[in-house]
Amino acid sequence: MLARLSRMRFPDGHDGDVAAGVALARAIASPGYPFDEPGARAAVERELAAGPSGVRDTRAQSRQTGARWSGGRLAEVRVPALVLHGEQDPLIRPSAARDVAAALPGSRLVLLPGVGHDLPAGVWPQVAGEIRAVADRATPMPRKPRSGR
Repeated sequence: MLARLSRMRFPDGHDGDVAAGVALARAIASPGYPFDEPGARAAVERELAAGPSGVRDTRAQSRQTGARWSGGRLAEVRVPALVLHGEQDPLIRPSAARDVAAALPGSRLVLLPGVGHDLPAGVWPQVAGEIRAVADRATPMPRKPRSGR
């Protein structure tokens, strides 16, 4: 997937940047759901308007691809956790989600059929329900006393 993306060529300038962004969105889209090209185009336009874009920054993309986890140990997480992953993610294999879920005590793994690396609107209700279920399982943390008052 990454090699295919790196071979794509687009003209310089705004129109080429938009075309590159839409092509990237299509490449990581969910094959089990319709691709929302107008929505993808609008998102790319918003990103470009917000400032420098990573659409053509291959060095930034390489850094992301090669990044290692630098956070704490997942086994130390003591709150309910939900691991969502697309079954057809072209960038990160579902086995990675299984590994993350296995490292999180008591977590729930949900593999989303037909979903790629994006989160299509068609699964938003399911995702919201899964998040709600995790929130409902959570026990309130004791409040820390305020200091200095």
